[in-house]
Formats: sequence, C-alpha cells, structure tokens
Amino acid sequence: MADPPSRHGCTASAVRRTLAWREHERADEISLRRATDEDVGEVLMLVRACVDHLRGHGIEQWDDRYPDRSTIEADVWGREAFVATHEARLLGYVVLCTRQDPEYAAVPWAYAVGPIAVISRLMVDPAVQGRGFAQALMGFVEERARAAGCLAVRRDAFSGNPRALRLYGRLGYRESGTIRRRTGTFRCFERRLAAADVHEHRDGAHEAQLG
Repeated sequence: MADPPSRHGCTASAVRRTLAWREHERADEISLRRATDEDVGEVLMLVRACVDHLRGHGIEQWDDRYPDRSTIEADVWGREAFVATHEARLLGYVVLCTRQDPEYAAVPWAYAVGPIAVISRLMVDPAVQGRGFAQALMGFVEERARAAGCLAVRRDAFSGNPRALRLYGRLGYRESGTIRRRTGTFRCFERRLAAADVHEHRDGAHEAQLG
C-alpha cells in the first residue's frame, strides 16, 4: 500500500524517521526527511555556519567555492538530499547517491562488488553538535541504502577533521585509502551493510534506487 504524501509531496514512511535525543534531561524528537526546494535557503545558511565553525578550529575543509548554491540545488533536484529538523528548525543535512567520484577509482576498496551507495556533504548545525544528529543522519541514509539493495556504503572525510574521523570509526567504518581534493587530503571509509538486510542481487543486474 502506498504511503500518504507528506506536505512536501513525499511519502511519509519513505522519507521521515524520528530519533529521541536528550538535552538538559529532556527528551525531544527530531524528524528526518527528504529535502525540498523550500529548504535550499536554510541549507545554505547551515553551510555558512559549518564553514565558519570549521575555520574557527583551523579546518580548511570547505570554503566559499564548495559546497555552493548550485551543489545544494543539484542535490535537492536529484532527490538525493535529506535534512534533520526539530520544531521547524533545520539542523542537519546529508546526501545519499550511487555516483562514485572519479578519485574513488584508485582506492583499494574492500567491498567493491554489487550496488554501492555514497554518503556525502554531512553537516550539523554547530550549535547542536555532539547530541547525536550526525549519527542519526548516518543511520537514516544507511537504512535507505540497505533497503535499496546496496551492499556497502562509502564516504570520505577531510584528514584534518578529527571529529569526523572519530565518528566514522565509532560507526564501524573501515579506512580504505586516501584521495586528494582541491582543499587537501581526504581519507576514504566504507562499511558493509548486513547481508541479511539487503536484497539479493546479481552483479550488474540493476542500479540501486535510493530515491
């Protein structure tokens, strides 16, 4: 049975999850859903806050050139972007797709057979970092990848961002190599999705549908 459309025109169960988190001994809910055109302005403000926060800690991972408006709009229009909100405030953003960056071709990935998902542009409002939002977003997109039949997920993280590197280690990702981007060296991570939870597939028989 099809899910009823949400106010953004997306099916409710396919794009919305909740996670309890604690702040000052009080439990609240966050909502995770697909990003829409209406979110682009807030996402760009989130980008700016994250860039300023990173630079304030001496981390030159992102800048005024990336991620820019055209990048975020392409994410949203491609139905690959998801946001975390709380009481109508946008607090987090992440992208899930199946496109592999050209640099990934040289990485000695351990899990290289079957549909592979790629997670990118994970960001959380600096004002609420450390409260589980990044982990919630990662779990959300991993679940979508698993449901689409992907056998593994990949992502890369700036080598000078220790907080991000610790996060992927805690989440069970293995490091598989490094790549070079415009702003420096990025370490590549991958995680195999539980075989019992993914659809059976034949190599090259289909491309995973993550939307």
